[in-house]
Amino acid sequence: MKFENWMALKFISENKKKIILPFLAIVASTVLIFLSITLKASITKTVEKDLRTMGKNSILIGGDSITSKDIAFISSIPDVDYYFYPDSFKEDDEILFKGYPNKLLKKMKLPELRDSDIILDKNQFSDRKIGERILLSINGERKEFFLRGFYEELNPLETMKVGKRAILSEAGFHSNIGRFDYKRVLIVFKESADSNDYIPMIISSLNIGRENKIKLLETPDLFKKINKIISFLNKTLFLMLALGVGIGGFFTFNITMTSLLEKKSSIGILSAVGMSKSRVFKIFLIQNIYILLSGLFLGITLASFILKVIEMVLSISIYFDSLKVFGFIFLIITLGMLLGIVPIKKIQKLSIIELLKV
Repeated sequence: MKFENWMALKFISENKKKIILPFLAIVASTVLIFLSITLKASITKTVEKDLRTMGKNSILIGGDSITSKDIAFISSIPDVDYYFYPDSFKEDDEILFKGYPNKLLKKMKLPELRDSDIILDKNQFSDRKIGERILLSINGERKEFFLRGFYEELNPLETMKVGKRAILSEAGFHSNIGRFDYKRVLIVFKESADSNDYIPMIISSLNIGRENKIKLLETPDLFKKINKIISFLNKTLFLMLALGVGIGGFFTFNITMTSLLEKKSSIGILSAVGMSKSRVFKIFLIQNIYILLSGLFLGITLASFILKVIEMVLSISIYFDSLKVFGFIFLIITLGMLLGIVPIKKIQKLSIIELLKV
């Protein structure tokens, strides 16, 4: 086996100029696969957690003031799933408090909260434990909260904001923060409803006897466009994945083909001195393994660096799906090796005299 290893490294050294292109192609395909799978998983998780995209069938309305009477009317509409105040947040003592209605918390798969309950970002409060009593400063007053759970903020627009993140219930936000006036409200309808049908009725009903009119700020079409953009990104990343697999498989085959043709006379000489063809071809198999592992290692290192830069610049959480990444990389190796059987079988049929012909 030592001889085969030595010969494989010798062939690589002698053919480095012809091997460099397939080697770089394997590096590129590894980077494409690594990036496409990881970014697709990260985008999907971010979208699932993002409040705006959680409500695809949504409208945003606003005016000088959204009153409790307005909210009572909105909540009375059977096809309204939930509502949310986008401006229901306050930064105090380096903590960003946000108020969410319990219906929205349920959609986020978080526990319902009482006025004194709180949920914290797990990445910022890793030293805390569920069930703890926590003292936080609000409006210059120390208030005690019961830690009901953790969540992870993935929306880059939120993670770029300064301050640690904490969630209160809508009622808890009102009673602890003391804010009741809002200018905008996001209304999310049930999936079976057509929100466009409700827009005229909601706007006209809320504006009865109102001097400063409520206006439609964002339509369902905008939210649908956002989701179309996400869908386009996912399709693009899938094409990157397919391209990575195709490039990797083809150039793995190319390495085998190039090496066999380039070293045909060497195969003839080794066969002539008594080495079995199966042992000779083991040399080329080992050569391919060395090139593939080197290319994969360099590709994974480069992709990890790129993802780290993306994570730092955009302040987003990167999710690495190791099973899928290495599954597709294994597919590249298998595909290349299977395709490499074709030239090997062809060379095996040649006689020693044919192999020695230049």
